[in-house]
Amino acid sequence: MFFDQYGNLMVNVAAETAPGATASTSALTSVAANVASVQLLAANPTRKGFSITNDGTANLFLAFGNTPTTTNYKYKLVPGAVYESGTTVWLGVVNGIWDVASGNARISEES
Repeated sequence: MFFDQYGNLMVNVAAETAPGATASTSALTSVAANVASVQLLAANPTRKGFSITNDGTANLFLAFGNTPTTTNYKYKLVPGAVYESGTTVWLGVVNGIWDVASGNARISEES
């Protein structure tokens, strides 16, 4: 763990799939930044893992199964940051919102 230049706590998370799980497909998608909440991933009961890269110049705020705001969210991804699911993989909807509409979320989902 470390703090970035803005004082945000950054955590390095190893990319993993659920214990004993194997993935046979991978889907790559891109979602344009928006200052309104947008769906980044649909619910997927066969999901084994996923990653979301904030490929923009603004902060991306994530919520799992809820509608995020810039003050109420689960994870904050600063520009260039990556969220990778760990050994407990969320199977439900993943939503995101940016504080400025700049860039994209680059998403990889394995199932």
